Amino acid sequence: MNAIALHPSGGYVFLDTGGAGWWVVFQPDAGPGPHWRHGLGDVLACSAAFDEVVHVVVLASRVRGADALAAFHSAMPATLEEAVVVAAALTTRDTLA
Repeated sequence: MNAIALHPSGGYVFLDTGGAGWWVVFQPDAGPGPHWRHGLGDVLACSAAFDEVVHVVVLASRVRGADALAAFHSAMPATLEEAVVVAAALTTRDTLA
């Protein structure tokens, strides 16, 4: 996976209500090259388990990298649940435009 990590203010791992850690990343459709900010991709949540199966959940599809980065930077979600809300707003904004 050649993704760009989105992060909360305190590091890179978002905790869910059960205390499990999750990475939230922007996965560009065309790879992370120098123009990933202008391309489309998906916002994914990946469980932070290192010794077991990693679970991946799509939080938003077909969003611009710059929009995902700006939304997470602006909102600074602290938990996985807050990250889900930020990602859902990206999808809603894209469908309304």
